Amino acid sequence: MGWLYTHKMPEESVKDFFKRQFDFDNSNRKGEVLECKVVKLRTAYIAFKVINRETNTKKIRAIVCLLDYRSNEYQNIGYKDMDESMLPNAQECPQSILKLLTDTDNENAIEWRQACRDTIKERKTNNNQYTRLKKILQKGDIITLKSGHQYEFSFVAGRSIVGYSVVRRQHYRLPARMIDFETTRNCVLTTV
Repeated sequence: MGWLYTHKMPEESVKDFFKRQFDFDNSNRKGEVLECKVVKLRTAYIAFKVINRETNTKKIRAIVCLLDYRSNEYQNIGYKDMDESMLPNAQECPQSILKLLTDTDNENAIEWRQACRDTIKERKTNNNQYTRLKKILQKGDIITLKSGHQYEFSFVAGRSIVGYSVVRRQHYRLPARMIDFETTRNCVLTTV
């Protein structure tokens, strides 16, 4: 289960690339990529349909492909593919892919799907809290990270909150996933 490096044509989409890699048709089964979404440029989530002609059944499963790019080489893309039943650590599958999947009784696949749904829910919650927090923060308010480190709020830069570390005497971008919203919400009311 290592990495496979191959050539992807510049005009070819990632979905078309994986269709070329994974689609098959033989006397017993037919498999095809239905949908493909790339998250953070490094992970492709694929809804893959397999039709078993002997039993006349159709199953749609998830395939997760970790991606690597080598633009200066002929073999310019690498991928490591895993089936959802392998319980991949990459658990940011978009809702649009999850909706396409058929029911399964594989415990690992069920656990992976739930982890992806939890990630989607957590991201929505964090984004809502993050947006509200950016609106009420004032210069000097204290932001607490999940690690316990505290930063003095400086300013909002685009979609990021920038905090100042008194200890390190530097400004840092503070991603939503690192902010402890419960503690920060309480601290926002008092300024330094």
